Amino acid sequence: MRLSTILDLYHQTGRQNSHFGCMPTVAARVNNRTPASSWKRAGRSIWARTTGLALATVLLTGAAQSPSVTAEKRGSEVVSRFMAAVRACGIDPGKSPALVVKSDPPFMYYNGQDKTVHISRWEEIPAPLQDFLRAWSKQSTLELDPPAMFSEIFNSLLVSHELGHHLQWLSGRNRTLDKWQLETEANQIAIAFWSMAPEGDAPIATRVTNFQRFLGNLPNPVPAGTDAHAYFEANYEQQGSNPAAYGWYQGAFMRTAWANRQERDFCGWVKLNTPKNDPSDVPAAK
Repeated sequence: MRLSTILDLYHQTGRQNSHFGCMPTVAARVNNRTPASSWKRAGRSIWARTTGLALATVLLTGAAQSPSVTAEKRGSEVVSRFMAAVRACGIDPGKSPALVVKSDPPFMYYNGQDKTVHISRWEEIPAPLQDFLRAWSKQSTLELDPPAMFSEIFNSLLVSHELGHHLQWLSGRNRTLDKWQLETEANQIAIAFWSMAPEGDAPIATRVTNFQRFLGNLPNPVPAGTDAHAYFEANYEQQGSNPAAYGWYQGAFMRTAWANRQERDFCGWVKLNTPKNDPSDVPAAK
């Protein structure tokens, strides 16, 4: 099936937004840098304290995991380790967000109102969306079949992205960053989290490459001579309702995050997103 046909079918499922995670509205930027040597040492120390080498290896090489590993189990493991890593940074994030497995077209998202991370099961994804993932898996650099590709990305790799949105919500940064910045920062948090495994950068680099291969081949929706960031903010509704366009932007968010992955270590991102007051009492985004 041609990619254009798959995307048309995707659009016909009834969801008018193809984004993988929620993006509250907002506008400002903060930039601090930490030497790469120190963030690697600190990150690996935190990971060792919070996960253990055996589990870290299983999670980081998630592409090799059996497809029989349930979405609930895989997603819950990421939530548990991520929140333990946050606490190891000396920050109390309050109660961990609940994991909700409810399959629908966005595949996954974070709900700040009830502080839940939503993920999907492969077997419950509508057939047109499974076709979309089949096309994606054919370009997998990890040689994954469609169910394993889906699990790798939407039950593992990007769960930490949604947890990044959770931190943004608790800190109130969901109201001070624009949509592009929120998505890019959530990816930076996810990359910093996965980079803390003892194996170092290579495994997460491999996973990012796998994620990017298909999205990087989608047509660029940005008019020539136009800034992609500014165009996205000015045309969010239009871009968000176009699966091909939004898929391209998801790739752009990840490329930007990867290029700037040494901006902060995991604890740096956590402290930037320190919860304001009682984490359970953070007001909803406007």
